[in-house]
Amino acid sequence: MTSSRNQGARERILETADRLFRTEGIRGVGIDRIIAESEVAKTTLYKHFASKDDLIAVYLERAAGPALERLEQGSALLETPETPRLIALFDVLEHWFAQDDFRGCRFTNASLELAGSDPRIEVLVIDHKAAVRDLMVRLAIGAGVGHPEPLADQLMLLYDGAIVTAAVRHDPNAARRAREAARLLLRIALTDTSP
Repeated sequence: MTSSRNQGARERILETADRLFRTEGIRGVGIDRIIAESEVAKTTLYKHFASKDDLIAVYLERAAGPALERLEQGSALLETPETPRLIALFDVLEHWFAQDDFRGCRFTNASLELAGSDPRIEVLVIDHKAAVRDLMVRLAIGAGVGHPEPLADQLMLLYDGAIVTAAVRHDPNAARRAREAARLLLRIALTDTSP
């Protein structure tokens, strides 16, 4: 059984890695820096994480559930009679982009920075993006769309594109532009009567 002191060290390591990876990038932060800032011994870090890739994988695993939950709950809160939940997803993005600590999507950033260096990380990124797409499919069905999957694919392009644009150009208005395009796509999808 792990002692509470060891659990505390593991949590400090993860919190430190989360902060540093988000603000400075995964490749830009070395293990020694994480060890120093989390105030643990090197042996303690390696007791909890076999390698930096292992630490990155756990960092992404623990971010996936809360990220999806924020998207689901935020879209439910921002839904109005004029704005279906599917479109409110982009309102959630707008709120996120306006935060001082916004640095883009952890999963996209990890995929771009690590470029296939660890298959576990690739799977975590793919699984997270698939979960967001599945949410879009469910919300499209709820909005009355007859063919929800093609619409979800189009909306994922807008969603990911807005995130990258906001991060690269420091443009929180990217979410508004994506939302307007999403509204148009939803309107077209609702009028599609093809079998």
